[in-house]
Amino acid sequence: MLIKREHTIISREPRGCRNVNDLIARGIIERPRFLRRIMELYIMGLLKKHDGEIELTEADVLLLNAVEKVNIDRVPDLRIDSE
Repeated sequence: MLIKREHTIISREPRGCRNVNDLIARGIIERPRFLRRIMELYIMGLLKKHDGEIELTEADVLLLNAVEKVNIDRVPDLRIDSE
């Protein structure tokens, strides 16, 4: 699984434990895509989910520290054709 710009947008929101519905209400990313990205981050072990809240894992914090050194808005999303 690849990390896309949307993954980093979700992770860069205020750190710590956050309510999923509040983040969706901010309109950062449309709801279906937002929920999918949260599930992907969870599968990759980059966040924890519990009672409608998400929390970054240590791995995600390390990734964010690296991403902060790069202008992520200038990096295109990668597409891989597995066929």
